[in-house]
Amino acid sequence: MTLYQNKRVTPVLILDEMHMASNGFLNDISILFNFGMDAQTPFVLILAGLPHLVDRMRLSHNQ
Repeated sequence: MTLYQNKRVTPVLILDEMHMASNGFLNDISILFNFGMDAQTPFVLILAGLPHLVDRMRLSHNQ
């Protein structure tokens, strides 16, 4: 957070193979990374995986 605030450096987090992640894990990521994010963008989160990951992310419980 110090880099983001002082030097305006935005970290990029890439999670690969996310098509294999459980729905519970995807939900936990959503809760964890949504905390306090309304006013700022301290990092970029990229979820990478096979094409059916997009279908899973469209499900209401993963939004």
